[in-house]
Amino acid sequence: MTGHINPMTALARKLNQRGHEAVFFGVPDIGTFGRAAGVTFVPYGEKEFPEGSIPKLYAPLAKLRGLAVAQYAFEKCSPGLTQAASTICRRS
Repeated sequence: MTGHINPMTALARKLNQRGHEAVFFGVPDIGTFGRAAGVTFVPYGEKEFPEGSIPKLYAPLAKLRGLAVAQYAFEKCSPGLTQAASTICRRS
């Protein structure tokens, strides 16, 4: 996930420097990256993905190759993240 987060923190810092308010919205494990960059962080999915759960969820990917990576990501990772995000959107 750092491949997505690192560029976003650079962009968020730049936006903040230009007077905009950049906000990170994500599962709790992302919070440390946002806060370290000085960006406001709003968590979602705290129940489904408590702090420390994302590395455990993604760990099996290191042992997979080829299409098995995509299959695991879509079947195991994406549905839970999508469902957690949908839950927070319904609350709004």
